[in-house]
Amino acid sequence: MSTAIATREDEWELEALVASFASGEEPPPDATHWAPDVGPCVTVVLFASYASPFAAAAERAVTGALGGIARARLVRRHFVDPRRRVAALLGAELAEAARAQGRFLAAHEALLARGGALEGLSVERFASDVGLCAAEVVRELASHRPRLRVARDQWHARRLGVLFAPTCLLDGREYEGDWREVEVEGRVRDRLAELDATHDFRRHPTLPCAPTSMRVPRP
Repeated sequence: MSTAIATREDEWELEALVASFASGEEPPPDATHWAPDVGPCVTVVLFASYASPFAAAAERAVTGALGGIARARLVRRHFVDPRRRVAALLGAELAEAARAQGRFLAAHEALLARGGALEGLSVERFASDVGLCAAEVVRELASHRPRLRVARDQWHARRLGVLFAPTCLLDGREYEGDWREVEVEGRVRDRLAELDATHDFRRHPTLPCAPTSMRVPRP
């Protein structure tokens, strides 16, 4: 079984896939928190690269911040960082291959734990760390389904003007604070307070979450 090394040819194929997307089809989100059916909620979109040493800190801050907030949903998306494109593509595709075996979150955590050090990572080692069938990982990678999902996320990143990872959007507004749980939680609660102050619950008891494709320009 061969080592899972992404190549420049893989990178070019990803670029071709990204360029080919012309529809607004939404990829299915990976949500750890779904908003209830009452009241407005905050949509938090986190773009991350497993090749970034800062990805784990961003993940801890965001998931920790949302742990006590019911009216928020987290959507994780891959970002193929141009500074470490080949390694970023490798990590994202391995995570998506694990999804086919119902182990995306386990793979996500294992890849984050590597702190951006993905060089030399093999299918066998990855499968052993995550509890996967290595042969199934190889077959899933060969199907190119993981690459299609990564390309969709990359396409959305470009539409939203995301230039680096980690990048976090709160209802389309780019989060620019520190990657500290208390800081992120404060921004999310501020956004909820803003929604509560502007939404007429008597006329509209419910309000859909903001779309994950929304981006609000900086003032």
